[in-house]
Amino acid sequence: LYKELLSVNLEAILSALGKNLSERIAICLGPASDCYRPELAPNVQEACDFAKLQYRLCEEVLSHFGLSFADIVILHETIGTAQEALGISLAAQSCNIPLILSFVVGRKGYLLDGKTIESTIAYIDQETSGFVEGFSLNCCSPYAFDRAVSLFTDRLLIQRLVGFYPNSWDADPLDYETKDDLLEPSKSDSLRKIIEIGREYELSFIGGCCGFGHPDIKRLAKSST
Repeated sequence: LYKELLSVNLEAILSALGKNLSERIAICLGPASDCYRPELAPNVQEACDFAKLQYRLCEEVLSHFGLSFADIVILHETIGTAQEALGISLAAQSCNIPLILSFVVGRKGYLLDGKTIESTIAYIDQETSGFVEGFSLNCCSPYAFDRAVSLFTDRLLIQRLVGFYPNSWDADPLDYETKDDLLEPSKSDSLRKIIEIGREYELSFIGGCCGFGHPDIKRLAKSST
């Protein structure tokens, strides 16, 4: 089922692009367990083993379309603990797979395990010799980037953040899966905030997660050019 869904996703992307890959495309993969419950997150070795399995399946699907890891970058998203993040990074490094890690943070800008984004990036860079291409935040508040960055003491490490695609409202991540309606009256304000952050920090990509539909992403793309 995992391979089937990944194939459908990749086929849709290639169809939209007209199979003309002028740049790499991102293959989005999720965590091993519940995104919002850090107590269920795997340890480093478990995360590494799980990610390797994901990457093997990705390789099979890519080869079906005549592609390889040279054509893509893995965007491993909604990671809430430092140990899972490191395990994923080690798996990608061992397979020499391009990787961007995307974190989910709480209301105050900390990872769900209580660690800062800065310390986690430094930890992963030290253990992998800076292998990960960059880091991102997703499935969090439109204000999460500012909150996470405010906790940095080494301002140079902020440059390791390359992307941001938050949810459409400001709430605790534990609420995101249970809310009946993620639409907010100030969605336009959220879009503006995302664009502002993208420009201020010179991010490589921005977007939207929960609560954003394709019309919102089209608005975001049009407004950010």
